[in-house]
Amino acid sequence: MKVKWAAVNALCSTIVFGSVLGSLLFSVGNREASADPIPRPALNTKPIEYLWYTEQVVPSYAQNLDCLAKNVYFEARNQSSVGQLAVSHVVLNRVMDSRFPSSVCGVVHQSHYNDRGQPLRNKCHFSWFCDGRSDDIEDIKSYTDIYNLMIISYGLYFSGIDLADMSTHYHTVTSNPSWAPTKKFIMTIDQHHFYEWE
Repeated sequence: MKVKWAAVNALCSTIVFGSVLGSLLFSVGNREASADPIPRPALNTKPIEYLWYTEQVVPSYAQNLDCLAKNVYFEARNQSSVGQLAVSHVVLNRVMDSRFPSSVCGVVHQSHYNDRGQPLRNKCHFSWFCDGRSDDIEDIKSYTDIYNLMIISYGLYFSGIDLADMSTHYHTVTSNPSWAPTKKFIMTIDQHHFYEWE
């Protein structure tokens, strides 16, 4: 597949400009609201990840971008840019599939939850989210590079370039999940096998 990088760069610049402009407008629009002296009670005390997954809260563009970047950071930060883009496009393919949540943050945090809205250990679609380890970003440079790449990921995907080739699932080449035989194998990129849920 030949990528028209000039067009991709132009599209990504538009996305970045729109994001910055939206942030400025949001900041100006909320200046008056932030000065409101009346305390507002919390409507829901469950974690935001649960609210995203259950679609009780719609994440912003910036939140979705952060969720996408975190997922790639934990799932594929040791992979090539192409491998990272493919992993991110699996998430976007799920967003576009009615069998999954309709936002990036919802897809990334899809899990079995307890009644307090906490994910059950090792019951998540993306293992880093509920493996019992810290989800703090320790390598800031890697995260920043991935975050910037995710802006390009959006631009590529929504201009019709899907580096995951319609894949909705992946796993590392060293693992053998029980669901793999039930999906259509598409390809291998770096250390991940990619599959489509037909």
